[in-house]
Amino acid sequence: MIQESDVGIGIMGVEGSHAAMASDFVLHRFHHLRRLLAVHGRYSFNLTAKVVLYSFYKNFFLPMPQFWFSFYSLYSGQVLFVAIFMSAFNMLLSSLPPLLVGMLEKDLPESLALSVPVAYAIFKQDSIFTTFHFVRFMAMGLWHSLVVFFVGYFMFSDTGEVINDSGQGGGISFLGMLMLFSIVIVCNVKMTANFSYLTTYAIAGCLIGIFLLIFFVIITSVTYLDLAPDAFGLLTAMFTSNLTWLYLLLTVVMCLLPDFLYSCYRAFVSPSFADYLKLTHQEAEDNRKGADISIHKPFGHRSLAAVIPWNGNNGPNKNNENPGSASPNINNPNNNDQWGQPPRILRERSKKVT
Repeated sequence: MIQESDVGIGIMGVEGSHAAMASDFVLHRFHHLRRLLAVHGRYSFNLTAKVVLYSFYKNFFLPMPQFWFSFYSLYSGQVLFVAIFMSAFNMLLSSLPPLLVGMLEKDLPESLALSVPVAYAIFKQDSIFTTFHFVRFMAMGLWHSLVVFFVGYFMFSDTGEVINDSGQGGGISFLGMLMLFSIVIVCNVKMTANFSYLTTYAIAGCLIGIFLLIFFVIITSVTYLDLAPDAFGLLTAMFTSNLTWLYLLLTVVMCLLPDFLYSCYRAFVSPSFADYLKLTHQEAEDNRKGADISIHKPFGHRSLAAVIPWNGNNGPNKNNENPGSASPNINNPNNNDQWGQPPRILRERSKKVT
């Protein structure tokens, strides 16, 4: 049975260790299974899904401007980006945010994940690793590539490639480097903004990738290198042109605006169960009292009212009276919490839990 399962979990017992030796994970106590599923299982699934989606997104985003450029280069195979910077994109320029997600991402505090085991069952029903989210990430990558390429193409085609008051022309290397700057900024900011908790490490990972690109441009611009001959002299041309800052501002805002609107929709219109738990936990921390989020029923319980008592329009029941049963007001369809959504959303999601 263990060998046929996707992940085998064996428990050491008096009957011997044969099953444990054939398993992937070994537990010495049965009650350790709750932590394995509710904490480690949840975190592993969530961070793995995000790393996979981010990896597909950024590796789809980078080559698409080159694809759009081929329609204007007569399919000649002319490269838009400097080759060495394309090689460094995945290794250095955009590697830290996915790495930090895989190491530090926690969509729910560990205490809440343990205290509300039904959250694990709902998490499986409302997972980020679905076809919808995959298509959403790919659609965002497509939109970002369209913005990055065509904003730059039409901006500099109208000026005859003149980039400053002295009449200096930019050329294809100038345009490609500008697009690469925009791609690196958008990728790092998007992946950092999708952290469940914005920490110092997440912000540092985003900024390091951007500053590394600036550092490499400085090195290849002031020193002629055979690895990047087309990048020589680009530093002065880029950062002395007003069009550079206008292009970066337009592309970054246009690319990240849909992500910002979707995040607002998820936060204020259709929050997840984890969002409700974090809100309740934050209220309890702020008031040093509040809803007692504790285990009242096992995994199979179908009502979330036993997990988070609700008290009319005031949100969580601060007094936590009779926490083991549903509050009478939770069945009132007009009962709105401070998120602007009735608890009916939670009840509907809990009905899916089997």
